Amino acid sequence: MIEFSDNMRQLVASSVGVVSMAGYNTVVEELASGTPSMLVPRTTPRLEQDIRARRLGPHTNLERCPLGRLTPARLAAFVERASRGRVVSELDLGGVERVASLLPGTPAEPKEPAGV
Repeated sequence: MIEFSDNMRQLVASSVGVVSMAGYNTVVEELASGTPSMLVPRTTPRLEQDIRARRLGPHTNLERCPLGRLTPARLAAFVERASRGRVVSELDLGGVERVASLLPGTPAEPKEPAGV
């Protein structure tokens, strides 16, 4: 178990699978790397993590498992599925590029402020 790391990106990317709470930054790393993940979101003091896990589950390789339903058997089944390899997500993670492609014309060069 790793509670904190300055090198989360590499840890997630090099893992066969990840079990996490569904925090924003961790989920982004899991999605970007394609690492199979089981999300065990907290539901207090806010539902943010649970909402994230519910909404992403059907479109990604992220599985949601409420804490009350996490069992050794369920964890073992996840590890078995994760060991089969990465899954390509249908989720478009190229936000900046996608938005730029939707804009008409070519982006203008930034102008120098007057008097510089």
